[in-house]
Amino acid sequence: MRKTCGDVLDNLKGDCYQILVEDCVPVLKRYAKEGQTFDYVINDLTAVPISTSPEKDSTWEFFRLILDLCMKVLKQDGKYFTQVSSNQTEVLPKCEIHLSEHYKTPRIGVC
Repeated sequence: MRKTCGDVLDNLKGDCYQILVEDCVPVLKRYAKEGQTFDYVINDLTAVPISTSPEKDSTWEFFRLILDLCMKVLKQDGKYFTQVSSNQTEVLPKCEIHLSEHYKTPRIGVC
């Protein structure tokens, strides 16, 4: 990792950041219950599912759970980052529709 990020991960907590390496679901639920919000939420947990036809208890359900929890702790003008593989371009519109229907998303961008 040093070649990628230098010594940034030597300290998982700084004056204005904390990197958590643990199960995100209970942590996000706790923060949401406490009303704690963040400028940035980086989801490195999972990529957008490959399937375009969601089924109950599918990867899409899990993705929605994580997304819903992340949106609860994201400040109104905050930024949410997740990963999408280059071969998943046909599911991006589905993800964008879900975001626009359920959250106040002024702009959705792809990097």
